[in-house]
Amino acid sequence: MNEIKLQKGIIEYKHPDVSKRKNLTDREKRAACSTPNTRLISAFGVNNVFTTRDTDRDANWRPLIEDIKQTAEAEFAGTQTSINLTKVIQYVTLKVSLKYLFGLDEDD
Repeated sequence: MNEIKLQKGIIEYKHPDVSKRKNLTDREKRAACSTPNTRLISAFGVNNVFTTRDTDRDANWRPLIEDIKQTAEAEFAGTQTSINLTKVIQYVTLKVSLKYLFGLDEDD
């Protein structure tokens, strides 16, 4: 369980030592994520939200992210048992892809 908390803290940009934590701004979080990846821009031409500090790129993804969250919450709300994460991701990805690529929605 401690390993899970440690990994979650890394994802959330939290120092494992609580006394050394500070509240990071969005810009600091972006820098913590993008700085190690900057070499990918020159090496492979990868230029995306993981390699840049440009927060404007997030705005393009917000509607899709919110739709994915809503779809997952609606489909799995109240589920008491464990869920196979791979199947959940495949299901939500397919459902959202059908909606965005082909205009299909719940009623179709």
